[in-house]
Amino acid sequence: MELSQVAYSVSGAIAHVTLHNPGRLNAVNLVMATELVRALETAAADPGVRVVLLSGAGKAFCAGGDVAWFAEELESGEFDVADLVRSLGQVAVLIRTMPKPVVASVHRCVAGAGMGLALLADFCIASDDTSFVTAFSKVGLASDTGVGYVLTRRLGHLLAAELLMSGRSLSALDARRLGLITSVVPADELGQATADLIGGLLTGPRTALAAIKQQIWQAQFADFDRYLEQEVDLQAACAADPDFAEGVAAFVARRPPTFGRPD
Repeated sequence: MELSQVAYSVSGAIAHVTLHNPGRLNAVNLVMATELVRALETAAADPGVRVVLLSGAGKAFCAGGDVAWFAEELESGEFDVADLVRSLGQVAVLIRTMPKPVVASVHRCVAGAGMGLALLADFCIASDDTSFVTAFSKVGLASDTGVGYVLTRRLGHLLAAELLMSGRSLSALDARRLGLITSVVPADELGQATADLIGGLLTGPRTALAAIKQQIWQAQFADFDRYLEQEVDLQAACAADPDFAEGVAAFVARRPPTFGRPD
């Protein structure tokens, strides 16, 4: 399988799916999203794989959407956010429905779509230098990759609205306190703590773990598919609004955005 922005390998019964565009802090564009779909489908279909490890190469797990790529696409006049959001929706469903535990091991920046990947995993272990931020509103977008769904279900609408609309960040300890992630460990212990967690899963009852995951899907995610379909429409409307172009331009220029326009 030829991949350019995702690394895929299998060691023993563990499939390693690694976001691999470290030069852009593993920011997500259409290529990466499409490759994530392929890698996760491969892991889900491999009978030898019992656990999937999702991580990021380099200095951060994922800086969210690839705003530099957004700017390039806007400049060319060919940007269609719906393709990206649909692909990210496929990724979200694969993480939640594959009959094997998915473990996210995250560090430093976990933003936007990257936050969705982390929160959708069955287990998320974070280094103590990690920050979580929704980020979407900072560039004039709604949320995608299931972030709004997970935050609202776990935190209620008031705190979800604050995090999504303000874009304020959460420390790893705050995310753990709110029940968004599994555990927080010192940065130099992340690898070992991840290995220990996966080791416990590998010795567990395979069929029972798959059944438990299916039960959780039915209990909490039964309407997830419909929610993801709505994400496509809402994100397309946001991407067509001048505020998105302003948000992208401001990000590239490293200045605060000036949203809003006269009616």
